[in-house]
Amino acid sequence: MTTQIDSQKLALIEAILFSTSKPLKLEDIARLSKIRKDQIEPLLVLLRKRYASQESGLRLFDVGGYRLMVKQEFLEKVSTLAKADLSKGLLKV
Repeated sequence: MTTQIDSQKLALIEAILFSTSKPLKLEDIARLSKIRKDQIEPLLVLLRKRYASQESGLRLFDVGGYRLMVKQEFLEKVSTLAKADLSKGLLKV
């Protein structure tokens, strides 16, 4: 069970990951969020579980750093948006 403070931290980490097109290392997330690394790791586990569900079109990947990306099954449908609205980094898998 997450507390309200954990929920706020989780939302902040999610916003940080959504706002960048490059992978962020744990240290980067800690610096940007001002949350300790030992607190970030379990929150990343929660985010990964959240995005692993079928109800989400995104996944949390660890590709030498953490980043949110569109799930493979939706890439074709949203790839035309990359030029107009989305960062291409969000679409790459």
